[in-house]
Amino acid sequence: MKKRIFWLVPMFAVMFLLFTGCSSEEKLMVGEQVSKSKTEFDKDITDEKKIGEIVTLFNGLEETSDKEEPESYPGLVLLNKTKEDSQRFSAFIWLEENPVIVQLKDEETGERKGVLYEMMDEEKDQLLETIEE
Repeated sequence: MKKRIFWLVPMFAVMFLLFTGCSSEEKLMVGEQVSKSKTEFDKDITDEKKIGEIVTLFNGLEETSDKEEPESYPGLVLLNKTKEDSQRFSAFIWLEENPVIVQLKDEETGERKGVLYEMMDEEKDQLLETIEE
């Protein structure tokens, strides 16, 4: 009987830790690029469902070869980090362009990818709605 209790205590302790936050929680930082080397973040999104919706939205974007990177700074910058502070992705978004232009950052090199993506009005509205909620 004592042996069973001995094993139950550590088992419940491990289960408690797993269910109360030992997961790799993520946050999505929302900001604006204000200079060539500075981005000011003013909001953190920690809701996993919202982050998942945004990632799904980016995964569905169409690559474009018709556009060039705008000379202005992106009006919206999203930075997705894990609890351990490792970066999953960054997105630079020019909201004033029509259609909206999105550029993603290469996780391995830390540089912006040369590839641009188009975001249609419906996708833009969905993104802004998700961020604002």
